[in-house]
Amino acid sequence: MIDVYTLEFLFGLLSTILIVVCMFLKTRENILLLKLGADVSWVLAFLVQGAVSGTIAMLFTAVRTFFGRNFVEFKSIGIFLWFISSIVTFYYWKGFYDVFSLLGLTFVTIAVYVKKAQTVKVFFILSSISWGFYGYFIGYFELIFFEFFITFAGFINMYRKAGTSAKIMSQ
Repeated sequence: MIDVYTLEFLFGLLSTILIVVCMFLKTRENILLLKLGADVSWVLAFLVQGAVSGTIAMLFTAVRTFFGRNFVEFKSIGIFLWFISSIVTFYYWKGFYDVFSLLGLTFVTIAVYVKKAQTVKVFFILSSISWGFYGYFIGYFELIFFEFFITFAGFINMYRKAGTSAKIMSQ
């Protein structure tokens, strides 16, 4: 059962809304600025939940997003932070399903360092799908709920983008 009257849910909802809006923005910089806000919101969600590994991983994700948005030429910072996040993931490893958490972290790291806005969105979709599977295996149904909307918004944006491109090509 999803308890919508908790701070954890409200922070997750805010993060989801920010990422869904990201899917409809046109510039990489604006997408990553909202993504940074979403990351901070997830840090707070995991913090109030008392999930130490989630809080640490999302804190590193927020820092990666900041550096990826502002210092894209310094990919080594992102790789280092991804490596530290991976160590944290392995330290708190509970089962095979943690591979989905690691995939989500990896896709987000790639997303913040690619140059094209559309490619950022593709990696956000892949990350969202990974996090959705992770939520399923750990029984965190709020995460599945949030990630569904992010994935759905991403696919809608991709469909709209493909439709616009097809119209331009046919003219």
